[in-house]
Amino acid sequence: MADEFKNKEASEFNPQSENKTIKENLLVQENKPVLENVSSQENLDTIQAKPEPKKFNKEKKNKALGALSASLAGTIALVLTTMTSLVNVKMKAEFNDVVYEDGLLKYSINVKDMTEKETLTIYPSRDNKSFDKIPLIDEDGDGLIEGAIMLDKNYIKDRLDSGENVNIKYVLNLKGVVGLDIERAFDRWVVRIDKQTSKFEDVSYHCECGQNGYFYFTMNFEDDNQLFTDFEAWIEDAFYEDAITTAEKAQHISKCTFTENLHEEQRIFVDNLTGSAGKLFIKYKVDGVDTYVVKDGTSTTKDGISINM
Repeated sequence: MADEFKNKEASEFNPQSENKTIKENLLVQENKPVLENVSSQENLDTIQAKPEPKKFNKEKKNKALGALSASLAGTIALVLTTMTSLVNVKMKAEFNDVVYEDGLLKYSINVKDMTEKETLTIYPSRDNKSFDKIPLIDEDGDGLIEGAIMLDKNYIKDRLDSGENVNIKYVLNLKGVVGLDIERAFDRWVVRIDKQTSKFEDVSYHCECGQNGYFYFTMNFEDDNQLFTDFEAWIEDAFYEDAITTAEKAQHISKCTFTENLHEEQRIFVDNLTGSAGKLFIKYKVDGVDTYVVKDGTSTTKDGISINM
């Protein structure tokens, strides 16, 4: 077709001289393709045959594809192995509990398969306003992280006083970088605050003096306004008042060493006291003013003090 177009173009735009001889009966070698109606100006003596297309080798192609697939699979496996070594896919973290207590958000978080290479962070917000992030560390490696977030008690008070059915929404998002700067979202906890109060309710208690020598008690109170401070507790037996010297009095009194969480059950060792009725004293400050809670005992046992109040 290309030759036909070329010939036509030559005949229309290139006038030829008369009496031009055209070769007839052109002899060619056997099995060599010949162009029909070729102009004498074409150099037909050097026309070459086009090479025959190579036969398709299906077996070789299958082998090549198989080798390529194996190479690709190996590359993917290598990438996945490298990614697994750089990213901790086993790490887990979740909130065990979050409570609003004593004007704080107290959280407890369970962590698993976290190493020194990974990070864990709480992103707190209040009513869609974000606050400074809180980095977390499992210092003793026991898989439990506990802490507290200080809240703005004045803001809470003003919001709650602004009208009825008001609640303040706090959101804690737990995220961690597991490798290659990839931060994963692990958990989310929402706390709604609809009241703010400070009130000491009562004291619950029981004595295991005859079993292990301890008296146990729990203080039931709320202190959202953070007014209660400087807690102390002790038990005096019946002979404390009669003792004169400091050394004598020390034999008839036993003090409490509080745990970090004042809402937990506390205990006082009383097996060193004389077997008699005693008094439980709890002392704390309310906005700087000393306040006392006193519980009287009424019965005794030979194994130690027994307080029924």
